This record gives sequence, structure tokens and C-alpha cells, in this order.
Amino acid sequence: IVTDLLRNSLGFNGLIMTDDIEMAGAFAVRDPSERALRSIEAGVDLVMIAWNKKIQAGAIRAITNAVKTGRVSEERINTSVRRILLAKRKYADRAKVARATTEQVRAVLKNKDLQALATETLRKRFEQVASIPATPTPKAQSRAPASKTKIADGAIFVFATQARFFNTFRAAAKNRSVRFYQLGKRENFNVNRVLRSNLDATAVIHVTGAQSARFANRLSRDLASRVVIVNSETRGLITNPLKFKNVVDVHFRHPDLGQLTAEYLFNAPRRVPAPVPVIRETAAVIETTSGATAPTEN
Repeated sequence: IVTDLLRNSLGFNGLIMTDDIEMAGAFAVRDPSERALRSIEAGVDLVMIAWNKKIQAGAIRAITNAVKTGRVSEERINTSVRRILLAKRKYADRAKVARATTEQVRAVLKNKDLQALATETLRKRFEQVASIPATPTPKAQSRAPASKTKIADGAIFVFATQARFFNTFRAAAKNRSVRFYQLGKRENFNVNRVLRSNLDATAVIHVTGAQSARFANRLSRDLASRVVIVNSETRGLITNPLKFKNVVDVHFRHPDLGQLTAEYLFNAPRRVPAPVPVIRETAAVIETTSGATAPTEN
């Protein structure tokens, strides 16, 4: 498509960039570095890796090694470099483009109007999650209806890499028993074991990267059904979202995300899976066998 259609057939000679190759749609090729290489081989000039610095560094190493081994020619790289330099010369005015300092960026992020907008955006995201009906799958149809939003009474275990998420969550979880487990490379607990020894507990896992996502992905299906995932990273990090009680993709790290998560869990109305349409043999149209229900998200 890139070379034959865009370049040769349509005569397009501008920059071509991928979307984020960390997204779930790119997971047909498991290795992100291989995705980057195949993009370059297809004729792409810029490969977007938006979330993970380690994956970015790995892709750079893979492309460098590919040039050294002859898989990708140096001329192929130079062709894209020339396009990038031409675009910079055409559109980038160094006299007008100044690099912001860290202090300037922080000052902008502390703007009250911007913070209020971020909070409102996050609240809307939680409301959206609570109102999206799920598309029933064969596996989902075989499971008994259950609440996908409001969590049951009992202990709540919060798994996160940073204490701030837990502290703001606990402040909003009034009169609830909340326990914090800090995820890290040197954790001295097993998430599966913790949940299996506390059968009445509900867990919240805050995903902030590949490491915390691994803790979630390793959960067995029966335990995952008691877990709410709050994902601040790319959606593709959660390999099987259907097995969890709910997955909320927020895509950014709001300072009060823990508080907003608690408000969502404790105040949202109970929901059950969307009805599964069934064709009745005596009817000319498809009828729904169940009555009115509220929507869920898988």
C-alpha cells in the first residue's frame, strides 16, 4: 500500500507515518521491534511509539541491527531521512519555534482551567464506560449476569505502583476497608495468592506500564472476574479485557484518578450484561428474550 499505491500509483512523495504501533490492532505481530522494522520495509518514514521508552529504544536498536545485517539498506533509511529534513526546512522556522523549558511546561500543567478540563474529561470517560452496552460474545453469553460497575461490600484491595493513587482512592472510599499493595520489581506478595485467600474482596489494579499490566494479565479468569482495571496506558497492554470485572481505559495519569475511580465504583448504578437477541421460530422479527436491562462494558 505505502510503496505501490501511495508512492508509485498516486505519486505521493511526502512524509508517511504510522499510527501508534503499540495499539491492540498491531498485535498480530507480537514483537514491537519487528512491527517497526516491517513498517520501515513497507516504506514508512516515521514510526510512532507513543507510550513506552523501552520499546522505543528497542525499535531503534532493531533498525540499527537490520541495517548492519543487510536486512534494511542504508539507502532506504537515507531516503526517509531526506524527506524528514525537507519537511523540517519547509515548515520549521527556528526563529519562531522555541523549545519550552521544564518549568514552563509545569507552569502550563498547573493552570487551573486546564486542570478543571482534565478532571471533567476524566469524569466523562467514567460516565461513558458506565453507559456503553457490551456486545455479547459466546463466552459472555454463557456467564451468569453480574454487576460490572458497583462493587460489592467487603474489603477492597488496591494494587498500584504509586501510593498517590491509593491515597486519593482511600480518601473517597469512606467507611470501606481498603488495603494497599504496591506493585514493583521486588514485591514480596503474589497477587493471585492474595485474592484467592480473600474470596470476598474486590481488587482495583492501576495499570501505568508494562510491568503493572503483567500482574493483571497473569491473573486466572476466576480471580480476574473480581478485578477492575484502571488503565492509564495504551489499551493493548491488557491482553484479555473480557476476563475482568471491568476495564476503564483513561489513557492519562490524573493526580486525583484514585478518587475519581472510587466515586465511579461506589456511586455508579448496578448494571447487568446487555440482552442477547434470540430469533423466535414463530415470529417474523428478532425479539429480545429478556426485559429492560442496563448496559455494561467488557
